[in-house]
This record gives sequence, C-alpha cells and structure tokens, in this order.
Amino acid sequence: MNKIGTIIVNWNSLQFTLDFLEMYRNSHIKGDQLVLVNNSPEDNDEVLKIKEKYIKVINTNKNLGYAGALNKGMNYLDKEDIDWILLINNDVKIDSKFIERLRSLKDRNTIYSPVITNHDSDIVQNTGGKLVLLYGGTINLNKGVQIQDIKKVDPDFLSGCCLFFHKEVLEKVGYLDESYGSYYEDVEWCFRAREKGVSLEVLWDLTLPHYHSMSTSNNSGFKDYLIAKNSIKFAKSDLNKFNASVFIFFSMLTGFLWVLPRPKNLPYFFRGVKDGLL
Repeated sequence: MNKIGTIIVNWNSLQFTLDFLEMYRNSHIKGDQLVLVNNSPEDNDEVLKIKEKYIKVINTNKNLGYAGALNKGMNYLDKEDIDWILLINNDVKIDSKFIERLRSLKDRNTIYSPVITNHDSDIVQNTGGKLVLLYGGTINLNKGVQIQDIKKVDPDFLSGCCLFFHKEVLEKVGYLDESYGSYYEDVEWCFRAREKGVSLEVLWDLTLPHYHSMSTSNNSGFKDYLIAKNSIKFAKSDLNKFNASVFIFFSMLTGFLWVLPRPKNLPYFFRGVKDGLL
C-alpha cells in the first residue's frame, strides 16, 4: 500500500486548517503522515495542541510564503518512510475516496492534479493553466465552466492548490523556488519539471472543491504586489529573451489596467514591477 505524506500550510486561515485536519483524520490510513506548516506565529499555541502521532507540526515563527512553507514540509517528508507527496491547500474538501484515488496512481514520473471546482458548486476553477505571452500572464483552463462542459486540454502547468507526485519526482526536480513566496511558484516548478522530463496529468475523473485564495482575500494589495513581481521574475528566469520581453511588456500593461480600478493598490503594483525587474 502506497504511503502518502500530505503537506498543508496555515496562514491567516486557522479555521480552514482545523477543518482540514478533521477531514484528514477520517481519510488517511496507517503509514500516512501529515505535515502542518504554520506560517502564522499568532496560531502557534493552537496548532501545538494537535498531538496525533501521524501529524507533524512545524512552527516557522514567521511567514515563509507558500513555497517556503511547502519546502519545510517536503524537507521533513524527504527523510520519512513515505512513497508519495501531496501538496494541498487547507481550504479544500477531501474524503477517503479522494485519497484512495490518489493512492491508486502508479506513474512515478508524473505530477498529478484533480479538477479543482468551487466549493459550493460544479463550476470549475481550473484544470491547470496555460502561459499566454500576449496577455503577460497565465489563464486557468476551463475556468467558470460546468464540469460536464470541460474541454480536456493539456496544461502548461498545474495548480499549486493540489499537486501529487512520487518522491522520485522531488529528487529529480528539486524543491520550489522560495524567492517567489506565493504565486507563480507552481508555474515555475511545473516548467522545471517538464524540462526534466516529468509529465503533467489532470485527473479528469477526480474533483477537489476549493474556497480559493482565502489567506490573501483580505490583503489584495499584497496579492497585487506578488503577482506583478513574480510574473516578471518567472519570465526572466524561464523564458527565452524574446518571449520574456513580450511577456514582461504585456504583464506590466495588463497588470496596470487590472489594478487601476483599485487606485489604493497601485503602489503595491509598482513596487512589484520594480522588484521583479531588479
């Protein structure tokens, strides 16, 4: 029986974390492990109350970003007796059938992700995404469509909301780039994986209800900063010179037009552009 090591990150979302732990208790089997990486120092006391032997709590005592926190968890699991790794947001709904579907997967050279839906409907959030040069960003495939209307398109990357892979993939691809913090860290990691010969696969028969961006929903200025910075950073590091120039131009243009209706967030956007170009 394949043993699964699951990693979730808590940041400004303690209730979602506690709800996820309750779902996990009802879906894991002996040999599985869960790593809870707590990026919220104010929640240290609460997460330390979690005493189950199959749950490892790591208090970072500061916000390491999504990538940094996941790396903490993967570094721990890399030394443990598990076969597969599940990186998953805490604001999702899982059950034993979801976990058993993952446990049935065999290809050790593939990164898997389910169809991610809105938490309260059959509307799709994404089935991975595509990089679009003339948009200067990414698009979520099948976003906003009903499950029955999905078009099965091969993605350029899979969502960091849920990534499932064998430990051999981690050995081949390495950890996430922590300098991204959050946003585009999943895009960069998937592009790096493809360069190493690792496949990406959407599990079309498996859905994952997701609340979506709950930890940043009340801090949109910070989110605008991260997207502006990381889109440019990604283009500079992973695209050829011509494509990177096109991508960055449109990233700044569309990003500015996106933030313009929220003028109080423009300083965040401009700072993100500056830091991305440096």
